[in-house]
Amino acid sequence: MTRMVPILSRRLLLFLALCYAGNPGLSAASDALNQCDVVRAAANYSRQTLRIRGILVSGAEQVVLYDPNCVRDLGDTYVSVLPRLKKSKKLDRLIKKDRRAWVIVEGTFYGPELAEIDPKLPQWMQDRLKGTMKRYGHLNSCSTMIEVSRIVSVEAVSHDTPWQ
Repeated sequence: MTRMVPILSRRLLLFLALCYAGNPGLSAASDALNQCDVVRAAANYSRQTLRIRGILVSGAEQVVLYDPNCVRDLGDTYVSVLPRLKKSKKLDRLIKKDRRAWVIVEGTFYGPELAEIDPKLPQWMQDRLKGTMKRYGHLNSCSTMIEVSRIVSVEAVSHDTPWQ
C-alpha cells in the first residue's frame, strides 16, 4: 500500500504536466488578473508588469480593455501597444469581425498618478491644477492604462456578452 501512493503521485504529476503542456493558455489564465480587480486597486498595481484578462475593444479613436462583469463606474483601461509587440493573426481576425476579443495581455500597468504641472504656467493656473490626476487615451477618457508588451491568449467573445 505504501508503494501505491508514490505511483499515484507520479501519475497525477504526469497528468497535470501533460494538461498544462498541451494548453499553454491554461497556465496563462491562472496567473492573469481580472481587469476589474486591477482597476479597483489600481494604485497598488501602478507601474508593475502584469497579466490582465479582459475584453479588448478596438474603436475608431482608441483601444480599451474592459470586463462586462465590472461595475460600469470602474471604467475602461486604455491600451497602448509597444512597437515591438508581436502581431496576433487571431486577434486581428476577431477584431475585424466583431471589434472585440477576450484577451490576456502582459505589460506595464499605470494607475492613478498626480499629473505633472508645467512650471511655465501662471501661478494661479498651477494652483488650480494641483491634485489633478493623470488620465490616458483619447480625450483623457481612462484613469488607467496598460502598455502591452505581449499578447498571451486570444478568444472570441460570445454574442450574448454585453458591450461596455
